[in-house]
Amino acid sequence: MPIESPVQTFRLRVAFRDQRGVVRPPVRDEIVRAANLREAISALLSNADSLIVDGTNLAWLTDNDQNMVWSLRMDEHNAETT
Repeated sequence: MPIESPVQTFRLRVAFRDQRGVVRPPVRDEIVRAANLREAISALLSNADSLIVDGTNLAWLTDNDQNMVWSLRMDEHNAETT
């Protein structure tokens, strides 16, 4: 009988980061559950069009200990900041 790996919980946040490195409050903050970090990232990137929303240019995942375990950043000039 195969052993199922436990589901891990990550937290996804999406925000705008300016050229000085200041990150505005997240406009998206949600829980992501996956068997491991690789699967969590794969699931996020499979729907990348909805990952970075208008007015944002930074997405990141943290683990249960609030350690950043993955991030994705676009150029500040590519994000609409209206």
